[in-house]
Amino acid sequence: MRFWCLGAIAAFVGPGIADGWNYRTSMALFDNSSCASPASVVAFPYGFPQCTTPQTDHFDPECADDGVSFTVTDCVYYSLGGSTSYGLLREYFGDAVPYLVVEEYLSRWTTTCNVWWNWYLGYEYGLGDATAYRLDEDCHTSFDGRLSTRLTLGQTLTITKYYDPDCNFVLSWQEVT
Repeated sequence: MRFWCLGAIAAFVGPGIADGWNYRTSMALFDNSSCASPASVVAFPYGFPQCTTPQTDHFDPECADDGVSFTVTDCVYYSLGGSTSYGLLREYFGDAVPYLVVEEYLSRWTTTCNVWWNWYLGYEYGLGDATAYRLDEDCHTSFDGRLSTRLTLGQTLTITKYYDPDCNFVLSWQEVT
């Protein structure tokens, strides 16, 4: 009788939730003041305040300079695997620039009931932060200018996170085969 919660929650699941799309803030970081493609990093952070002000024109967005970086912030629907409403990853990176989408998953799931209830409340199948990196070996500074990430390409891919903006002090690294 552990599946009683599925019926109760299924009655409340509406369009948009059932197909895995979730409304998030997108934050694209650029190397130039015009925010022209390609982006350096595009983040869809988990737990970031709900986006309330979408761009007027998603394909001609306003570029902001906060003294740390050049950014475009927008409101989009994000789905597992890097799909977004408006196809913003393709817009931000362009057609000729490869990028890598890294999705981090939450680990606080214990029972079937918790999984379905958390999913209904918007915890997106356990999806935490989702970040797309331009696939190069440059040092990519975070939006707040405090952290950075570097991808190292070879027989394997290594994702190294640093706790400084210049990729000097390693915080963590993950090898992907």
